[in-house]
Amino acid sequence: SLVKPFLLYRTYHGSAMSLPVQRASIAAWNDEAHVEEQRARYAARRDLFLDLCSRKRLQVEASQGAFYLWIRVPATVPGRDATTFASTLLDHGIVVLPGSFMGPRGNEYVRLAFVPSLETCMEAVAILDRVL
Repeated sequence: SLVKPFLLYRTYHGSAMSLPVQRASIAAWNDEAHVEEQRARYAARRDLFLDLCSRKRLQVEASQGAFYLWIRVPATVPGRDATTFASTLLDHGIVVLPGSFMGPRGNEYVRLAFVPSLETCMEAVAILDRVL
């Protein structure tokens, strides 16, 4: 009974950002250069991993708008178990998320994020190349 009127008030009035935050937001939203630069950085990293997946004939789900790939666990992994595969990669210094952590549809996939630096991603690709 105490929160319900507040929620109704919040629905109609919301909360405004302070003027300095509004000005900073305007500046950020009007600058596309940093966005294009970041997209190019992610694309370069994504291409490294996609090239490896292609060479190793791994099935991969990729999006131009994401900073991660869904890689199907290779058939050589017993039961195509994502947790087992993730554990094997972790033993080699590569951290991936077992798809099963995201729900049953991810059981045979791992999620590999390419957010580290290009140099780190290149090291990861070299390790994955040896492991796979």
